[in-house]
Amino acid sequence: MKNIWLLAFTLFSCQSSNSSETSEVVVFSLHDEEGIQSVHDLKLDDKYANLLDPRVSTEEQLPEVVDSWSKFHQQIGNKLKEKGFEWGSEKPVKLVNKIYFNSNSEVEFYAFRIMNDLPKEKIESFNRHIQEILPTVNMDLVRTGQFAQCGKVEYQN
Repeated sequence: MKNIWLLAFTLFSCQSSNSSETSEVVVFSLHDEEGIQSVHDLKLDDKYANLLDPRVSTEEQLPEVVDSWSKFHQQIGNKLKEKGFEWGSEKPVKLVNKIYFNSNSEVEFYAFRIMNDLPKEKIESFNRHIQEILPTVNMDLVRTGQFAQCGKVEYQN
């Protein structure tokens, strides 16, 4: 059975801004300069507050945040399994991501980089699968504005 182990939250500094929310999910692979530049050009960190910022999530809310973050990634892992996606790696696959959510915890932007040495075709396949999956999953949180969170995920094959 495929398990997902969440390794860590990584705190990035972001500032809050109001902007229209959308149901379209944009995915960026950070494996090439084009993806990196696209994320940079959008200045998403200027528009999305960090989920762990005390103005977004109080200390009392942190257990709920961690639980929701874990369940969110479990949903993704389950959907990948349902779609028959396999990493084709004997080792766990490590991935870093930065995810930008609207106030209802629906994904608007998803940037990722797979840390393992995998074939380009496998990375492209994951990109296609994650684009299909993200509109169907969300964190179980409601906030007053947009927010972002980054982290490391480890997928077992």
